[in-house]
Amino acid sequence: MPKLTPRSGRPRLALEGGSGSRPSHRLSRRSPDRVSVPPQPDLFDHVADSGRPAERTHLSPLEVPVTLISPAALGSGLRPDAWLYCLCPLPESHRLRREGLRLDRRAPLSLLERPALFAFVAMLAEAGEACPSILRLRRALVQDFLEPDPDSSARAGAPCYWLVPAEN
Repeated sequence: MPKLTPRSGRPRLALEGGSGSRPSHRLSRRSPDRVSVPPQPDLFDHVADSGRPAERTHLSPLEVPVTLISPAALGSGLRPDAWLYCLCPLPESHRLRREGLRLDRRAPLSLLERPALFAFVAMLAEAGEACPSILRLRRALVQDFLEPDPDSSARAGAPCYWLVPAEN
């Protein structure tokens, strides 16, 4: 039979293994120790992010491997392929292979499709200049960073591109 408590007159049920009465000791009612909490920053001083990711300025050599090739390795096909090419002096080609590709709108890297590459090498040969080094990289790895270069495309008669930061 449930026990009645003197104060409320309500029955009190005992849990399994218990007596149904209150414990004799009481919890202390002293105030808890104050914990030092750093002050909240002023919410009016906070500048919200624009929500756009930061603009990329560099593609590492691991993201976009760049290969130095010889003109003989190009073959004779004039059809576009899955590669893009870059003509640059030998010291710069070594730097690009070692440090990766810079994405800069003020000084973009010029990339050419294979038919445009043949046209530019022919223009250099007509001018009596030696062919600079030729770098090759996969188009799919830089597709988001390509912007058409209408002037070079018109000169070469084939698509040419600038390597620039992606539009957000």
